[in-house]
Amino acid sequence: MKAFLAAGVLSVTLAGQAVAHETDVTRLTQPTSDDIANAKAVTDAFIAILESGDTERAIRQVAEGSRLISEKPQQINLLVSQANNAELLYGAIKKCVPSEYSYDSSLRIEFKYVCQHEESLLEWQLKLDNLPSGWTISNFSFSDTF
Repeated sequence: MKAFLAAGVLSVTLAGQAVAHETDVTRLTQPTSDDIANAKAVTDAFIAILESGDTERAIRQVAEGSRLISEKPQQINLLVSQANNAELLYGAIKKCVPSEYSYDSSLRIEFKYVCQHEESLLEWQLKLDNLPSGWTISNFSFSDTF
């Protein structure tokens, strides 16, 4: 359990350092309202599986939808293990709510969801890319420190 928490703190620390050096950014393209709705439908389907109590299926389904993620079985297994450990530590997911979205361009949107467990809240971050095949989760993680 301590390793799980340490990994979460490390990732937040590194992300915090990156944010501290950011300057104002002007986005040259932005997603349309249809893009946002279509991408959110993908994340909502993932979150619905999480809320059903089948975290492993949710993670593996995302992996199957992305060749790049599916080629990293050790990382997938590690994420499944960490998610299972989080459920042992904090209890089952009771519900998740969207908290925010941001975008890098019209081709990448990030959604954040806060999930309520019996003992704590966790944040899931899901990055989606608009590929020729449609919106695809290309990167995702969760943290208990947000």
